[in-house]
Amino acid sequence: MTLTPLKSPIALIFDMDGVLVDSEPLHKRAKEEAFQQFGIVLPESVYDSYKGRPDATMLPEILGARGCSAETVVEVARLKHQIFEGIRHELQPIEGAAEFVRWAASRYRIALATSATPRNREAALAALNVADVFETCCG
Repeated sequence: MTLTPLKSPIALIFDMDGVLVDSEPLHKRAKEEAFQQFGIVLPESVYDSYKGRPDATMLPEILGARGCSAETVVEVARLKHQIFEGIRHELQPIEGAAEFVRWAASRYRIALATSATPRNREAALAALNVADVFETCCG
């Protein structure tokens, strides 16, 4: 069997959440606070089962199972977003991520792939102080 040598990469694509920053604890906290205002307290296991999934999936399922109306789902989503915006400044980078991104940018073309909203993407890149190094950014 002959092994083909690997080519050196010319570009790297970074995912944002879980690689550069971890926004999950802030999203969870915002959901907890929003749910509490509607008298809903969920066990940790429920949050764990929705980790990484969008609010558009979680909120209708959780609230629908409790007989809440579509209007309540919209209101909880609005409230969760408002709470998250108020705590977004607490977003912390993954240790070493900014240094690695800057190192990579000095050697490769780099891009960012994320499903985060533009505002959340901007906040994350600002927390890392690396917004200027990405050539391409999807959001």
